[in-house]
Amino acid sequence: MDNSHFLSVRCLYILMEAYCNIEKNYEKAFNYARQLIREVEYIDTAEFPDKLDIYIKIGELLSRFQDYEEARIYSEEVLEDEEVAFRHYNLHQAYNLLSVIARDYDKDIEQSNEWNRKLLALPPVNDEQQAWKGEAWQGIASCDLAYNLFLVGKYDEAIPYFQKGIEIMYKQEDYYFVSGSAVILADIYLIKKDLKAAKEMLDI
Repeated sequence: MDNSHFLSVRCLYILMEAYCNIEKNYEKAFNYARQLIREVEYIDTAEFPDKLDIYIKIGELLSRFQDYEEARIYSEEVLEDEEVAFRHYNLHQAYNLLSVIARDYDKDIEQSNEWNRKLLALPPVNDEQQAWKGEAWQGIASCDLAYNLFLVGKYDEAIPYFQKGIEIMYKQEDYYFVSGSAVILADIYLIKKDLKAAKEMLDI
């Protein structure tokens, strides 16, 4: 991959992200995503590991607009090179996105749980500076698994996963995520008529 090709890919990636997250012009974001796919399709991930990050970002963009089938394709592409994907945390993202697709599109809670458990089973990445990312994914997967258990009425099983996820994400200072998970856990405590525990969650 020569420098001009690399710069072209980086520019397309930046434009896709800008139109998606800043301009909120999703039509243009999708146009740049399509161009990106053509640019990186035949590049080996060993030569350009960012290819996996591009596929994940495109999958997330597609999922946002409920194009789950195509989002699944790009998520599964990441699984084709698990060793590289693991080192760059793309494997964590792929497992998470496939879990969401299984739950929200396939309506398959068990499959969604399986993806979350795969994420939780991943060992730490050998990179101290990036260790916080692995911890964050542990928190996200714990709360996602807890939410799935909540949906099927397995409240007692859900509680420890919520507690673990909330504790991790609180340390990560992701208070928006913490508040959303705490509200659901409070609902569980209300169902179980534990008003004290429910209030503690709502006070977080």
